[in-house]
Amino acid sequence: MIGSSFARANGISGKVTYVFSLGIRFTHGIFHNSGNVSQVKDIGLGQTFPPQMVVDFIKNAVPKVSVKAIGIAIAGPVNKGVVSFAPNIWGPAIKDFPLAEELERIFKFPVEVVNNVTARALFEKCYGHAKFADSFGVITIDKGVGFKQYSNGRVLVGPDGQDGEIGHLTVNENSRRPCGCGGFGHLETDVSELAAFRIVQERSVSRAEAFRASQLYQQVAGKAADLNAEHIARAAKAGDAFTLAMLDTLCKPLAQIICNLQMADPPEKYLITGDFADTVGAPYFQALERQIKQIIPGGNQLIMPGLADKKAYLVGAGLAALNRLAA
Repeated sequence: MIGSSFARANGISGKVTYVFSLGIRFTHGIFHNSGNVSQVKDIGLGQTFPPQMVVDFIKNAVPKVSVKAIGIAIAGPVNKGVVSFAPNIWGPAIKDFPLAEELERIFKFPVEVVNNVTARALFEKCYGHAKFADSFGVITIDKGVGFKQYSNGRVLVGPDGQDGEIGHLTVNENSRRPCGCGGFGHLETDVSELAAFRIVQERSVSRAEAFRASQLYQQVAGKAADLNAEHIARAAKAGDAFTLAMLDTLCKPLAQIICNLQMADPPEKYLITGDFADTVGAPYFQALERQIKQIIPGGNQLIMPGLADKKAYLVGAGLAALNRLAA
């Protein structure tokens, strides 16, 4: 679907599409039919906001030019423009917010809202590492964890938009670690960027001597709470043993889930991407390969890195909007 629709949409002239990526950060810009995004603006958020404030933000961000459509990639499941829940944006209590309808009432032109991993899959199919794949999965590792499968020319989202929400699978019923959605023991709490920070902080106490000897310790001057993904990337790429051991722990539950997915209707490949995975790069991917191989010998062939691109979610949102215009 996306291939033919994109080709048709590419011929639409005079259409300016404005795109948003809404998650921990709000990013937006003008999408061009060539696949580029210009005039990108990026805002880091330190808190959640009620949906109406998000609507007002979008209303004020769209430039006063000839915009004919808006594409939005959002961190949360989406069912026909209705965001089922988006705990990292407006908290866990708000359900089923009709974001597309609210914005179309304001702008009077099409607004296409899709899950951010759906957008990432469209990007990978048109411009990334899945151009020639008929079936593939995309797993994103950010502050949350997402999964979507592309098959038969489309991204599979399910009848209610909930397909692929592996980040909210319960993997540890005894865990009291809270997930952003309000649940406990979910995969996201064990394998996300925030989980990596937690593991380091815990081991800075339980394995204090190893932590003090690590490059991470030097980078954060001993303050594990100041850790960020760039610190982990630098230490891992330098071969720091403490950091590499942390990545092995981080990747183990995800490796088990990937292997479990093979029991259903698996895609040809799983593309591993997302802001955290892309930032850490090869050491993250290699850790995941090691953990998969321990479960399925040779199973590392199941995965490959996605194309690291800071604008991937925006481009995917633009492709989704073009699909809507071409329908």
